[in-house]
Amino acid sequence: MLLFRGWRYRLKDEHFAGKIITQAISNRPSEVHKEQWDWLVNHWADPKQQHISEKNRANRLRQKIKPASGAKSTARIYQDEIIPSLMHPQDSTQDPHHSGAQDRTQQIDEVLAYVQLWERTKRHKDGSWDLEAAAKYEEFKELHMSQIEKEGADNLSLKEAYLLVMKEKSGHHRGLGPGPQPPRKGRATEVIRVEVAAEIQQLQQKEAALQGQVGELQSANSELKAEIKRMKSEAIERDNKLK
Repeated sequence: MLLFRGWRYRLKDEHFAGKIITQAISNRPSEVHKEQWDWLVNHWADPKQQHISEKNRANRLRQKIKPASGAKSTARIYQDEIIPSLMHPQDSTQDPHHSGAQDRTQQIDEVLAYVQLWERTKRHKDGSWDLEAAAKYEEFKELHMSQIEKEGADNLSLKEAYLLVMKEKSGHHRGLGPGPQPPRKGRATEVIRVEVAAEIQQLQQKEAALQGQVGELQSANSELKAEIKRMKSEAIERDNKLK
């Protein structure tokens, strides 16, 4: 599906964009049949489709922090990469008196998950950052240090840290991980509020992603219907010739 979208985007960009309909039709790529190309050109030129494309483009431009994780979801990165990198295998021969120190070390390492997850999903392969993503990365690190200075340890869950740094900004994309740890004494109400807010933000993120895909799905569905109609017509024509 991703390859198909990329191929279709390239066709539109190289053979349709900036041209009037007659020019685009005459600029047909060699790998596309004439009937299919004529349909594509008229489909792209349709005012309704152009409105959908413009809306999708505007949504992409409004994103100040661009994802840098490719097609892999943030949740998958957290489960497959961040958690394994933070886990320390237990040594069965270890002195049991030292297990408490190891548990504390592992807990501290897991706290750093929110810093590492942000870097993994927002830092580009060439090492560069979008300006706002870099600023948020510094905020995550400062949050971690402030927790240690004030509390003696950073006990924030992944969701709590993301909500504190990203704030309650409607429609903002957040890479929230799984639920927070069991509430500590005196913080049950606050953690419940964070859980509810996190679930709302996850739903908003899914809704934004779905809205961005609606136009593509509508286009793909229209193309599929047209192709099925063409194939049926050809089949009927062949049957008539055989009679």
